[in-house]
Amino acid sequence: MLITDHLIEKRPELLTGQLDTQSSEEVKSLKKTFMEFVYLAALLHDVGKLFCSAVINMQYRKITDIEFQTIKFHPCTGGEILSMIPQLVEFHDIAAGHHRSFDGKTGYPMEFDNTKSPKKVFIDLITICDSLDAAADMLGRNYTTAKTFEQVLAELQAGTGRRYSDVLVDFISSSGTLKEELTKLIEEDRGQVYYEGYMILDRMSGEI
Repeated sequence: MLITDHLIEKRPELLTGQLDTQSSEEVKSLKKTFMEFVYLAALLHDVGKLFCSAVINMQYRKITDIEFQTIKFHPCTGGEILSMIPQLVEFHDIAAGHHRSFDGKTGYPMEFDNTKSPKKVFIDLITICDSLDAAADMLGRNYTTAKTFEQVLAELQAGTGRRYSDVLVDFISSSGTLKEELTKLIEEDRGQVYYEGYMILDRMSGEI
């Protein structure tokens, strides 16, 4: 959402055509709608992992090759789940394509062509954010050592145009303010985010 906020303010043309918009001005006028869409896309993109949670929650060691093959089904499963719910079908491509490379040549599932998706800019955005979140996670992944924002950004830059969207990576790299805010969010505020997430789940379990 932080990156989307900056995109709308600085490069709204990159989102023109999405959510039935025809111009940069429309994108800016529908900022709240875009922010809500990205928020839901982020929450839903990994819904397929519900069916392999036992493997996902195995945080004390690296997973085996067989376990990884199981996890690789989650984009397809997530897409199928969302496609069966009319209110959520518009998020299908984001769930199905977030592990495909920007150029469509690598990643999984290969049968989904992310390069032809009308939601490609959102797929690219979620892919970058997913990578940032996973690689810089110093609290929730005991099996690996967290990287700094700058280290992950360097990896994004190394894969620009192939693994990651060149336009989005360049946008992040060229914005000093955005980089500062992302660094704070990823390296300093993660604990608060985890706490707030825990409290939401705790309340939900109490209601059930």
